[in-house]
Amino acid sequence: MDEFHPLSEFIEDLPEFSVSPQNGMDENVRVEYVYSGRCPETGMTVSLPRTPEAEAIARSLMRQLSNTPSLTTEGKMFGVLLVIAPDGRPGVLKAFSGLLNGQNVVPGWVPPIPGREQIVVEEERTVARLDAIQAQLIALRSRPEREDYDRWQ
Repeated sequence: MDEFHPLSEFIEDLPEFSVSPQNGMDENVRVEYVYSGRCPETGMTVSLPRTPEAEAIARSLMRQLSNTPSLTTEGKMFGVLLVIAPDGRPGVLKAFSGLLNGQNVVPGWVPPIPGREQIVVEEERTVARLDAIQAQLIALRSRPEREDYDRWQ
């Protein structure tokens, strides 16, 4: 898996921690914040903890990116995920939004979500519908009957 990076690529002297797939995070890991959401396929609530270790890795990635002059990163959202490989090694997955230097698939980065093109199409349709609803609301507010209604309340 080319997307798996050892912790040493990002930070030295990272304290030992342990995660087991059955039990989740070790109680010794300090959690700063938890991102939660509902899985649309299973309906289960899933959570990702934001730990000081993950923040240190993210800062290291940002330093690495800022030291790469040929990299166009303006307006990008980057993310890191601290993971445990099946063999027990801790590591990092890194991802970006949109395009990076004009590419959506970049070696060493997690590839985009399959079907993203369809999501973009649905998003455009939704935005168009919202724009139409907004235009209707504006038109309704400007009708003379609206003044009469406001007086009656």
